[in-house]
Amino acid sequence: MPRAVIFSLAFIVSAVPLAGQTANLPIASITIGPPDTLTFIGPPDSLTFEPGELISLMRLKAPRLLSGGTPFSRRALRMDALTIEHFYISHGYLEARVDESFTVTSDERVDVYLRVTEGRQSMLSEISLTGNRLLTKEEIVQFLGIRLGEPYNPVDIRGRLEALRHHYQDQGKLTIDILEEPEVNDGVHLRLSISEGLTYTIGNVTVTGLKRVPEWYVTRELLFHRGDIFSRSKLLLGQQRVFESGLFSSVEITPLVQAMEPGIADIEVRVRELGRGSFDFSAGFARKEAARRGEPNTALSSSFQWWHSRIFNTSLRTGITLEGNLIWQRPLKTPDFLAAWDIVSPWTLGARLPSSVRIYSDYRTTPDIVWRQGVDLSLRPRRTQRHQPRGSIGWVLITTPADPDSIAAGEERGFRFEYLFQGADNLLAPRRGTIFQVKYSLQRTLLPGQPSYRLVELDIRRYHSLLRNTVFAYRFKMGHLKTFPAGIKLRHYHLFDLGGSTSLRGWANPSSFYEEGGMAKWLVNAELRVPLFWRLGGQLFVDAGGLDAFLREGNPGYDPYRPTLEWVTGWDVGAGLLISTPLGPIRVDAAFPWRRGNFTRDPTLQVAFLHTF
Repeated sequence: MPRAVIFSLAFIVSAVPLAGQTANLPIASITIGPPDTLTFIGPPDSLTFEPGELISLMRLKAPRLLSGGTPFSRRALRMDALTIEHFYISHGYLEARVDESFTVTSDERVDVYLRVTEGRQSMLSEISLTGNRLLTKEEIVQFLGIRLGEPYNPVDIRGRLEALRHHYQDQGKLTIDILEEPEVNDGVHLRLSISEGLTYTIGNVTVTGLKRVPEWYVTRELLFHRGDIFSRSKLLLGQQRVFESGLFSSVEITPLVQAMEPGIADIEVRVRELGRGSFDFSAGFARKEAARRGEPNTALSSSFQWWHSRIFNTSLRTGITLEGNLIWQRPLKTPDFLAAWDIVSPWTLGARLPSSVRIYSDYRTTPDIVWRQGVDLSLRPRRTQRHQPRGSIGWVLITTPADPDSIAAGEERGFRFEYLFQGADNLLAPRRGTIFQVKYSLQRTLLPGQPSYRLVELDIRRYHSLLRNTVFAYRFKMGHLKTFPAGIKLRHYHLFDLGGSTSLRGWANPSSFYEEGGMAKWLVNAELRVPLFWRLGGQLFVDAGGLDAFLREGNPGYDPYRPTLEWVTGWDVGAGLLISTPLGPIRVDAAFPWRRGNFTRDPTLQVAFLHTF
C-alpha cells in the first residue's frame, strides 16, 4: 500500500475521535480581537466594531448569568467566522479575514478564539454607466440608493441591481442584462454595463393543464393581454390571482421569447387543477375570543374542516368547520364549540373582491354561557401577509342566561370592520416588529325604540430584540362602547372585561377583578423575556388596566333606575417561567396585584399557553 494512503487513513482514524471529543462540549468563553501572534489575540481596541457586537452575530454562545450558552460545534464555529467576514465585507472591508481556533480545557470546556484581520475600508469613489437609454444615470443612481463617499457594500448593491432589473422588465425590457464591474484602488470605481435589449410586447397567451375548468376562469385573473407592453410585476400578480382563485394546486406563468418574432413574448400559463374535496384536522394551542368582550383566552384547540371546490366547475367553494376549544382559565368549564358552513368566492358582482357567506352556531362558556347563531357576509379586499382588512354585515341571535338588569335584546344586526397590520417576525414567539389592529362595529338591537351601540377598539404591540436573544415587548390597548340613545345598560356579553392570564395576571379571571364589566377599558402590558437554558426561559412583567364600569349594589352612588359608571383600575407585577414547545410556549406566571396600598403576599398563579400578547 502506498505510504500516502497509509498517512491519509491514519489521519482520518485520528480525526474521528477528536471530532467526537469536541462535539457538544460546553463553551467556556469566546474571545475576539486582532491577530497578535500565532497563539495570542491582541487587544480588541484596534477593531472597528465592538467584540460584543460581533459576538451577537454568532450562533455559538458563551454562558451568561441567565443563559446556559450553546454546545460547541466545529461546523458552527466555521459558519460564525464566515458570518463575521460577511459582516465586515458589507461595511466595505473587502479584504477582511477571520481565522477561528479553539482549545479544550482540563474540565472539558471549550475556549473559542476568533482573529479578525480587517484590512482597509473601501469607499465608493465613482460610478460610471454605459448602455443606458431608457433611464438616465441620475435616475439609476437614485433608484439604487447609493452615494459617493459611503462604504462600498457589494452584497447590498447586488440586491439593488436585481431590483433595477425588475424595474426594467416592468417596462418591457424582458432580456435586460446588467454587468457589475467594481474596480478597487484607493476607492471603488463601480462600472455598470447595461444591455437593455428590445422592448417586448405580449403575443399569444396559451393556457395548458385544464381538464374540467373553463379557460375563462384563468384568463379573467390575468392582468395582461395580447399587444400589451410586457410587465414582470403584472405577470407575477396574475399568477398569484390565478392561484388564489381556489381552483388550482399549482400555477406557473412563463414568458417565451421567439427568435422568429423579435420583440414578441408569448405567455404560457401552466396550471394543475385542484381536487374537488379536501379534509383537514388540526390541534394545538390557540387564542380564542371570550364570551364577553374580554381579552382572548388561551385554549387547547382542535378543528376539523371539509372543503368542496369547483362547484359547477366555477371558483365557488364551500366548506364545513367543526371546532372545539377547552379554555384554560380557572375554573375550568365545558369546552366551547363552533359549527359553521361557509361559501367562498374570489369574485363579487363582477369585481375581483373576495367574499364569503358564513352560517354559524358558536357556543361559548367562559366566563359566562353565550350562544350565538347567525349569518355573516364578509368582504375581504386585497390582503397581503402584512395588511389584512376585513368588513362584514350580519345578523345574530344571542342566547344567554337571564339578565334582568339589561335592556338590550339578544337579536342584533349590524356592520363590522377590522384592519390588522402584522409586522412581527413570528406569530408564536415574536422577537421584533409591530402589530397594529383596529376594530369598529355598529350594531342595532331588535327592540321597540331600536337601541343601537357602537364599538371602537385599538391594539398596538411592539417587540424589540435585545442582546442574548432577550426580547422586550409591550402592548397598549383601549376600547369604548357608546349606546344610542345614551344611558342604556348593555347586557354582560357586550361589556369589556379585564383579569386573567391574557390581561391583568394579578387577578385569576375577569370576575375576580370586576364582575359587572365596563363600557370602556384601557390596558398596558410590558414584559422582558429572557432565555435561560435548554427549552426554558423566564420573564418579568408589569400589567395595568382599568374599566369604566357600572356601579354595583352597595357602592356609594348606586341607583338601580339610573346606571352609573365609575373607573376601576388595577395593576400587578410578577415573574414567569416559559417552556418552549413546537406548538408554542407554555407559561407559568406568578403575579402580585396591588391592593389597598400594598402588594399582596400571596401571588396569583396563572398557567396558560402562548405569550400574553
